[in-house]
Formats: sequence, C-alpha cells, structure tokens
Amino acid sequence: MPQPSHDVIARRHTNALQPISRLPNELLTLIFRIVRDYEELDDRTSHRWMKVLRVCRHWYILGVNVPLLWTTVTLRGGKDCVEAILARSRDALLDVNLDDAVLCDADAQSCTNEVLKEAHRLRSLKMTLHPTYWNPSGFEDSPGMLEILDLTVRYNFKGGQLSVTKIFDASSDWPFTSGLPSLHTLALSVDRSIHGVLQIPGLRSLHIQVPRSRMGDAFSESPDFAFTYKLRDLLASLDGMPLLEDVKLSWCIPSNASEITRDKKVRLANLECLVLVDRDIRVSHFLSFLDLPTSASIKLDVQASREDHLLSLVHAIPPLFTSNLPEGAHESRTLRSLTMQVQAVAVHSQTVPTMLYLTGCTCDHACLCGGVGIWYCPDHNFRIQIFYCHDRFAPWTRFVGLRELFALLPFDQVHTLLVQGFRTSSALQLLGWDDLEKLLQPARSRHFDILPDSKTDEFPEMESIREQLSGLSTLCFA
Repeated sequence: MPQPSHDVIARRHTNALQPISRLPNELLTLIFRIVRDYEELDDRTSHRWMKVLRVCRHWYILGVNVPLLWTTVTLRGGKDCVEAILARSRDALLDVNLDDAVLCDADAQSCTNEVLKEAHRLRSLKMTLHPTYWNPSGFEDSPGMLEILDLTVRYNFKGGQLSVTKIFDASSDWPFTSGLPSLHTLALSVDRSIHGVLQIPGLRSLHIQVPRSRMGDAFSESPDFAFTYKLRDLLASLDGMPLLEDVKLSWCIPSNASEITRDKKVRLANLECLVLVDRDIRVSHFLSFLDLPTSASIKLDVQASREDHLLSLVHAIPPLFTSNLPEGAHESRTLRSLTMQVQAVAVHSQTVPTMLYLTGCTCDHACLCGGVGIWYCPDHNFRIQIFYCHDRFAPWTRFVGLRELFALLPFDQVHTLLVQGFRTSSALQLLGWDDLEKLLQPARSRHFDILPDSKTDEFPEMESIREQLSGLSTLCFA
C-alpha cells in the first residue's frame, strides 16, 4: 500500500490540533444525539443523521461505539442495516417502527424477526400486523420493558370480500399473551371485532379504533358489517386501568349496549380527556356506564341516526356534569363560556349533511371574541359534535333539539356565548331575545345562510331557555 504524502500527513496533524478535534468524547456524543433527534423530528424512520459520522475517522469510531445513538430501528436500509443497528445498540432500549412492508415482503419479515428476537429490550413499538402473511405468535420473549405500543392489525381478504371469521382476542393474541408491566400508552387499530380483557393496570393512554360500518346509509342505524369491542370486555378493561388519563374510542361500541347491565359504574378518577366517536345511541348507552371527574375534557363526535336517538344522547349528557366523590359527596362541572356552531358539510349526496357543535369552556374570560374561537382555548373541557342530515332532522334545524338540550344542561353560569352559522333572527328567537339592544356585542361579521328563518310561535317555552342563560354578559355573532 502506498504511503500517504507529506501533505496528507501534515493536514492530518493540523486537523488533530483544531479545537473541534479536541472536544471531549462526552461532548461529541451529546452533539451526535442532538443531530439525530433534530433529524428525527420530521421523520423518525430517517437515518440521515448518520452523515455526521463521515466527518472523520475519530467521529466514526466514536459514533458506532455509543449504544444510545442506535436505539431507533426501522425497516429502511434493509436487513444489513437492521442487524448493524441492533448490534451497535448492544443492551440499550429500542424504539422500533415497522411499517406496512410486513404485509408479504420476505425481507421485511426477516428484518422483523430479527427485531422481535430483542423483544425484551423494546421501549416503543409501532407496527402493522398481517397475520395471514406473517404471525409473531412464535416469539416467546416477553416485551416486559415496552412503554409505548402502536399496533395495527389487518386480516386478509378472500374473494374480494373481508373474511369476518377471525376475532382479535385482546387477552391472548400477541403481544398481549404476557404481562406488559411498563406499558403506559396503547393505540390499537383492528379491522375485526375485539374480544378479551386488556390486563394492563399501569396504562395511562388508551386509543382503540375499529372500522365503521361499510354498508348501508351513513345515517342509518343498521349495524350491518360493523366490527366492535365486546362491551363487557371493554368495560372490564377500563375498570382494571385506574391510572387512565386519556381515552379515545372510535367506532368500537357495540349496538347491543342497551342490553348490557352493570351493577357498578366504571370510575376513571384520573381521567383528563375522553373522546368517543360513534353513533348517537351507542354513545348515549356507553356514557351511562361511566363515572367521570368533572375536570376531565370530554369530546363526543356523534353520527346521528334518528331523532329519538339524538334525544337519548341529550339525556345521557347531564350526568357528565356531576361526579361522585368519596363519602357521598358530589362536585359539579362549571361552564363559563359556550359556543354554538352550525356548519354545512360538502358531500356528494342528495341529502344536506350538517355539523352541529356545542363547546363549553371553564374559562371566565371572553376568549370567544379574539377570532380564534373557543375550541382552541386550552381550558375547554366539553364538546359535542353531531353529524346529522338536514332534511331528516328538521326539528333540530329549527332548534327544537337545542331547546331541550339547553333545558337539561347546567348553563346558568355561562357568561359568554358565541353563535356561529345561525341566522341572527333565528338565534335570537331561540334565546328569547327580540331586541338587539339587549346584546352587549352585536353582530360584527357576516351571517351564514345555512338554516331557514324561524317563527317565534314555533318555539314554546322560549322564556325557560332565556332563564337558563340568566348570567349571560356577552353574546357574539359570527
């Protein structure tokens, strides 16, 4: 091998004397980690940060021998890259992201097999399972250190149609075959019905999603082809998770929820946020099983099916404003600000779908009038979002449903009210006010012509609604 020239030797000697070449290894390692974390802000599966190791031989040797730099594992780069990262990480905990390539690609399956052999040191895992093509049940190593799990399970298609014979068992299917004592965050998406009780007492965040019905009218109540989570198992799972702070359930409440009885409500004392996305009647029945703290933020994203089901939902909401405390005491939820909004939804159909929003906020300031809207206020803790059909729910478009809602909810302490999307005359009649002089803040932007004008004689008991908002000090129209 030819010897390097004197110029190369001199340049190497000069570079070795530069300040950046004399940085302590600990400081260089910190710089490498900052570069890695910065690159992963946009794409956690990226390996672009490794280019910093190409600056010089010293940096390369140092970098490949720091296990904490090699804790992110993805399928990008192929099997050789995965094996190299696993080897360099040594005994460090791993953050693993396995994308949809697991479907039927042999190389991806081989990489995944190598990763799951290190299941005992997984810290976070995001992956999509396709049990028809690849099944991880053969891995006996328990992911006992796993803290975050984002799992999507997809089953096969047969003859162009989904096979509905398979049920996902949350108590025995991988990775729930063994205890997960360190798990605090779980996101589970399954395209089948779910049975089984999740035994994860330390869980703090739970998101579960199954596909919504694929057949029939979007506004019908038909449960055809709907996958859900068996209600008794779902409630038992929640009951066994006393530390839960964040819960989101999307389309997993079964249609037979009204047939289930339970002696004791599920108490989620530490809950900070509850999001339910489902049909109106299912949400109303599910709420009857819960006892929630009044400090919890609640969002109900509801698809209307029938007017009586909407009213059933309305009657299920008041208990959410009262929480049972030890020794028989009670506490109540207080709403200081309220937003009423109606918005047309553009879809290709003969109907006119409409979104109705009711958002309550605990703050006492007029955050409504700043142009951003109450739903961006960090203090908001109550929201109902109803997706309904304009021509099938005519009474609701004429405020009859809203009138009943106002009569049930504790709005007597509301100080600020924002009304969006209603004609001013209709909203005034709803509130029992016919004189703009009584408004502290008159309309200051255009009115959206979504709902027809209403006549006063269509609204009996308007005075009772007005009394519900007796403490109102600011009314805004937008």
